[in-house]
Amino acid sequence: MNHDAPDDAAVGTAAPPPHDVPPHDQRTNDERRFGRGTVVAAALGGMAVGASVVALALSLGGATPAGDAADLGPGAAAFEAAYDDCGPSDGLELVDDGTTLSLDAEGEEDFTGASYETVACVLGALETPSRITELMNSTRALDGRQTDTWDDITATWSYHPDTGLDLLLTVTPDGDPS
Repeated sequence: MNHDAPDDAAVGTAAPPPHDVPPHDQRTNDERRFGRGTVVAAALGGMAVGASVVALALSLGGATPAGDAADLGPGAAAFEAAYDDCGPSDGLELVDDGTTLSLDAEGEEDFTGASYETVACVLGALETPSRITELMNSTRALDGRQTDTWDDITATWSYHPDTGLDLLLTVTPDGDPS
């Protein structure tokens, strides 16, 4: 017997990792990985379709009855058309006589609210500029509330992965931001 060789019982080996550790939830990773990226793709694709639908609805003149949102300007008429085309949906509300469109999108821990497909539909229907959708898609929870304006519409939003996107769209009368 070779006394220089270590005894097999004396060789220290680490115990194998336990087999009862649950596997990582891939669905959650996929949702985190593709959630906001999907918004960009859907928003860009939905913009072309939404713009055509809004233009058609406004050209037909039947989208809003007389004395309704049409009297409040093109932004309110566009809000009503976007709401009609993309809603009704949980988390999507048309309020303040059609001058405010509120979107509360679902998050990782908040399963109620508008889907990101609904958000993309509304942004497309309102012909939201790409610079604004890109800002929305890159907003982090640390960035707080963000605001931007185009035409006679002001968008204010915040994002947190747990609660999702909160977006408030308002009509600015006569294009005046005050």
